[in-house]
Amino acid sequence: MEAIQILILLFLYRFTAVECIGRAENIALNEHNRLRKLHGVAPLKLKPDLCDASAAYAKILAEKQELVHSKSDGMYGENLCYRSSEPERCVQIWYDESIYYDYSRPRFSFKTGHFTQLIWARTHELGWGQYRDPNGVYYVVARYTPPGNMIGEFAQNVPRPKSDRRNACGKVGVPINAMIISICFGLLKLAMEAVKIKMVLFLYWFAAVNAFPDEEALIEHNRLRNLHGVPPLRLSRQLCWKATAYAQVRSIDIRIILDNRINNRNGKAQELAKQKYLYLSDTQGKYGENLCFRLDDPEKCIQYWYDEIKEYDFSNPGPKLNAAQFTQVIWASSTELGWGQHQADNGFYYVVARYTPRGNTHSFEKNVPRPLSPYNLTGMSGSGRIGDSIKTVIISICLGLLILLY
Repeated sequence: MEAIQILILLFLYRFTAVECIGRAENIALNEHNRLRKLHGVAPLKLKPDLCDASAAYAKILAEKQELVHSKSDGMYGENLCYRSSEPERCVQIWYDESIYYDYSRPRFSFKTGHFTQLIWARTHELGWGQYRDPNGVYYVVARYTPPGNMIGEFAQNVPRPKSDRRNACGKVGVPINAMIISICFGLLKLAMEAVKIKMVLFLYWFAAVNAFPDEEALIEHNRLRNLHGVPPLRLSRQLCWKATAYAQVRSIDIRIILDNRINNRNGKAQELAKQKYLYLSDTQGKYGENLCFRLDDPEKCIQYWYDEIKEYDFSNPGPKLNAAQFTQVIWASSTELGWGQHQADNGFYYVVARYTPRGNTHSFEKNVPRPLSPYNLTGMSGSGRIGDSIKTVIISICLGLLILLY
């Protein structure tokens, strides 16, 4: 009984793995026979050993990464092809050579050799093999017996299509192919123009907003934190979204206040600070928060906050109201930053920076260390605004791309 089971398993293995009844082989066979039927020639059938040999040779071609015909010694015909997807489409590619075949002068041509082998009337067996290389490219080998393309036998083995109505399938015939190709190229051209317009608009916007404000803010924060030897922050997208939303809400209030109460734009920061118009949000202890507004260069807020270092007494560490923004910027236990800015109609930027875990809680001596070097007390360390060079490079790239697109 066990011997019978083993024999059945071996048969099934042979039947499925070698006998060419896999999905790819059957698709290729059906596609061959669909096209052969257009010319009224008999259908092909799959030949197992021919499939095995075709698959083995497809692997060899993939390893060599080239299409070179094998030495058939007249035992079989052979069509080769490679594609990045849908390897069975090779059959249609071979058949499309039919547009170059002259039925009034039946003979072999290198431009139509794949097509004439595909529909060769005396051929009745097919072997199909395909192999996908590590780059995802399919190498395809189709072998035929008896072989086609025999000199002097083209007239009887390569008949004309039975009816011009074959064009209804959309895969055969010059008029339909030409029309489809023209439509495809037209749609592709329209799509490319649409992409070009969108790209131009994006690049204009990109240059207008000076690239990525949150990335620049992160770099500037970490430059200043590095002066004190504390770990760098990383951006939190969730914090950024919420900070931006709050900046948009508060910028409306700031615009109204500026328009109605302040005529001296140079004194805007001091005046608003005195009148306490920079309202902190209800953090509920979830994050720390620094606020600021400026007429230009919103990332300069970070240096403005850091300059409160002059009010902080490192010999007496602890919470200081007039240095709280500085201590939050360099708070060692804070690991994430959210940056939001919004420009109101009158040109003023409202800036919100949020930090988690929040600072200014406890252990000031541990979380607010002295600068590593005394000359760094101003926070500038000779670098000034580190974001300017980044902006210049990115805007230059944008303008270069705009020139190329035009």
